[in-house]
Amino acid sequence: MSNPDQESPTNESQASGEVSVCVHTPETEGEARGVESFLKDEGQPCTLVSFRDTAYPGIVDRQRIWGEVRVPAGDQEKAKALVVAWLSAEPVGDLEQAAVSAAYPAIEDAGPARIRLPVLVIGAVFILAALTASKCL
Repeated sequence: MSNPDQESPTNESQASGEVSVCVHTPETEGEARGVESFLKDEGQPCTLVSFRDTAYPGIVDRQRIWGEVRVPAGDQEKAKALVVAWLSAEPVGDLEQAAVSAAYPAIEDAGPARIRLPVLVIGAVFILAALTASKCL
């Protein structure tokens, strides 16, 4: 019986029996999926091979690696370079803040202008209080 986590070959060359080689051994499934997505976005065919034992779901052997990312043997050097680029990339940061900054650039550039309205309101309150106090005396 085949392992449900083990994915079938994704292109004709791998399906026809071309030798594939391991270019990365991810520690987690998330890392494996990230590398796979990046390679496919770059036009590099790849296959994930999981070493998880599905007979006992939920039980994880921390001594074993999650699996392998495999590519056709002829594309090994290109794929390794892409994996290194993916692994060395810096995180973007706070994506929500980046989206807000892109949508409303004036908010980021407001600086001291952001405090103008509160200062004006507080000033108006003091002036009204002073005028009211002077009429009451």
